[in-house]
Amino acid sequence: MEMIRVTQPLSVYADFSHIPNDVLQNAARRGTAVHSACAAYADGLFIPPLEDDVAGFFDSFTAWFDMYVERVYFVEEELADPTLGFYGHPDIGCRLVDGRNMIIDYKTPVAASKTWAPQTSAYLHLARLNRSEPYDGSMVLQPRKDGKPAKATTYQYHNEAFSIFLSALNAYRYFNIDK
Repeated sequence: MEMIRVTQPLSVYADFSHIPNDVLQNAARRGTAVHSACAAYADGLFIPPLEDDVAGFFDSFTAWFDMYVERVYFVEEELADPTLGFYGHPDIGCRLVDGRNMIIDYKTPVAASKTWAPQTSAYLHLARLNRSEPYDGSMVLQPRKDGKPAKATTYQYHNEAFSIFLSALNAYRYFNIDK
């Protein structure tokens, strides 16, 4: 069975056709830079100077991280479910100061996407399958461009969201792979 990345089947539900290509490319570059800086910080690594359009996101992230993260279990580790045929790289698995073990995915867009709950539920499934820590749930963290406090959204209906992910995965496999 061909392994599918978590984001592949969900990408068909994210329509960016109305956004100019140069804006999309810049957003992708910025998102990659933000993710890299956040990963390095969570891993306790050196952070080189950041470009101006990344620094605010990073400041927003580090303020949230320092206030709420008690322990980091892993950063961007590849997790897989060979039985269901998918894999992913959650941004972070950690214990929060309130004692919950959470899977967290960083998102730089301001507007939430309907794909985020299914994506993080798939990551939660993978963490529960591959890691020894018991995970309580998942969330999306949206650091802000201006450096102000990040917005954290916790998803509570994981079974429903995971069912949606599996439907997307099966449809993707049917239309793109199982020919």
